[in-house]
Amino acid sequence: MQEREPLGPISPIQSRGGPLFSQPEPSSNSKTAPSLKVVVGLVLAAAIILGLVWLAISDRSGGYPQRQARLKADQALAQARHDEALEYALETLRELEERDLPETIRQMIDRLNQWMESQKPLEGWRIDPLVETLPEPYRKLVDELRLDQMKFEQEDASFFREVVWLRNIADWAHKGAVDPLSQAEAIFDWVVRNIQLEAPPVIVPGSQMVRVLPWPWETLLFGRGTAIDRAWVCVLLLRQLGIDAGIVGLVRRESLGGERIDLWAVGVPVEGELYLFEPTLGLPVPSPTSPSLDSQGRLVVRPATLREVAGDDSLLRKLDLPDRRYPVRAEELQQVVVFVDGSPHYLSQRMFLLQGRVAGRLSIVLTASPSESAKRFAGLEHVKEVRLLPTPYQVIENSRLLGQGRTLWLLQQLRPFMVGREYGSPLWKGRQYHFRGIFEGDVTANTYYQEARAPERQIREQQLEPEMAALLRQVKLYASYWLGLIAAEQGNAVSAEDYFLERTLKAFGGGPFLAGALYNLGRVYESEGQIAKAIQVYRADQNSASAWGNSLRAKWLETLHGLEQQREESSQGVVSEKAESGGKELAGQEKVTSQEEALGAAPAVEHSETGTISVDSPNSEPISAGGDSDK
Repeated sequence: MQEREPLGPISPIQSRGGPLFSQPEPSSNSKTAPSLKVVVGLVLAAAIILGLVWLAISDRSGGYPQRQARLKADQALAQARHDEALEYALETLRELEERDLPETIRQMIDRLNQWMESQKPLEGWRIDPLVETLPEPYRKLVDELRLDQMKFEQEDASFFREVVWLRNIADWAHKGAVDPLSQAEAIFDWVVRNIQLEAPPVIVPGSQMVRVLPWPWETLLFGRGTAIDRAWVCVLLLRQLGIDAGIVGLVRRESLGGERIDLWAVGVPVEGELYLFEPTLGLPVPSPTSPSLDSQGRLVVRPATLREVAGDDSLLRKLDLPDRRYPVRAEELQQVVVFVDGSPHYLSQRMFLLQGRVAGRLSIVLTASPSESAKRFAGLEHVKEVRLLPTPYQVIENSRLLGQGRTLWLLQQLRPFMVGREYGSPLWKGRQYHFRGIFEGDVTANTYYQEARAPERQIREQQLEPEMAALLRQVKLYASYWLGLIAAEQGNAVSAEDYFLERTLKAFGGGPFLAGALYNLGRVYESEGQIAKAIQVYRADQNSASAWGNSLRAKWLETLHGLEQQREESSQGVVSEKAESGGKELAGQEKVTSQEEALGAAPAVEHSETGTISVDSPNSEPISAGGDSDK
């Protein structure tokens, strides 16, 4: 656009027709004294000039405040519009389960940018200095991400969705606990029960097999993830409760020289101690007085501190199995590295600006100060160093590496959440309400999950293509499993057993949730005092990534209750009944039937037995420690 030329000053005695007053031609006999007309003209000209001067003075004295008032009114109006745009965005975040539609989310980002127009850069803002502890490639990646920019992108929608889900879960999953350690124990237990442990997903770009590294929102939505995924989600959930947490890394020597750092456990600093939670086992690292039984005979495992475990290897030996030794030793815990999360969005200037405006209006954590968190860990005994967790940057790098393959993988995973409606399918809405903890009332998570469970008769009568029929059964399986989790959360053991045993394990052979259904069914039996059944179910899982932790629970329950060894019978009884569809015995053997493949079950793979993973090689495998139904 061509700029207009500035208007020059206009003389007060100019007009379009020439001089304002004409003067007569002097005659040869005129006198030196001015004529009356000349005098009058000069007087009038002087009066006009004086008037204009007075107007200018008046404008500066009396008119200026009026102009200023108008200017302030315009500014107030503009600010009101910006505030209105911000309020629209905040309202969308408050009620995301009702407003999570593509057009609404796009408008939310647009409104945030309208509000951002009224903001100034934060004085003294800079990227958190702990970024310097990242490996060199990721430091360069931080520069590319432009964390200082004063603009929201449509890609920010996934981050907003993620933090809202984390906030919603954290609001109720702590089960009313008040002190930080009890809250951490409750949050960790929620993660273990709701995120089934499994091997990393793999896709094949060309001929090279590469791990797919998920974002936390993907881990939450799908309800499955690796030990590191579990740990990361746990750390972020605790952040929403104002609790610092990190992931403890073990410094280990390579066989050919050099060192590597393996991520191992979630660490929560409380009153000068670092409490440890092991995400692969799904258990806290047991304290000197753990494990024990509560008054109802249920297993209680309180977390040990880093100081306790570093000083007493017998605490780690509690994690041994009769035929396998837990692959961590006390001597490896003398000098650990703690990694704190500093995902790019949490460090960005735009989120810091927004965080300052949501305080008191929306209870949500959008930012992080890793350097401040590091101070909570730096003075703890046996903590050698605090660094920024590279995992978020590995996910970005991984997505770039996989390119379109990553997008296609995600779309495949999202297929069950697109069935039923153009937007806001029953399964998607059910997850939103589930994360919000809406289990009672007229419209609940249960309402949407039930809607997603199409009757088998209806699937058959519609004479659908085999692929679509399989997809509907997959949706039904997911909904049934998650209904079991809700029933268990509410203490409804009868309903939980029905959903896990009858509607997940028997009806579909467990499908992709075989391990999760077995584990949670065992927890239901344990909570009801049916210890023998709980032991059978835990020991039925021999092949999954969670088998070690399940075997430990079985061993501890057996020992503490004084029961006889039941290994030979562990695959019999409640879980040995034949599945109504597929005809396979549920003895923990992960045989893949054609129906399971249609349901999305992964082929049998070799699972590692610990969750440690090298920080320096994000795409490597974890280090090894040694049917149709109308239900």
